[in-house]
Amino acid sequence: MPPVEFSPESRRPVCGEERSALGGRQSSCNTGLAMTEPNRKYKWPWFVLAAVILFIALAVMWMSIAVHKEERQRDFGTPLPASAPAK
Repeated sequence: MPPVEFSPESRRPVCGEERSALGGRQSSCNTGLAMTEPNRKYKWPWFVLAAVILFIALAVMWMSIAVHKEERQRDFGTPLPASAPAK
């Protein structure tokens, strides 16, 4: 088997192409190895996704509490608390 050269930019073997008798192209590189890179399964995108979801959930909760407090302050029909001084 002839040695296989690798191109520096793609890490794939440099193989020659030959034309077959029927006009098609065939690769003259037959190393017997699969030249595909393994699928990487990154974990950091899941942490980023969890942080974004947590941020959105906390923001919604915080805003709902702030809106509830604001509505309570604007509502003049509610009775004053017993500890508040009368005007």
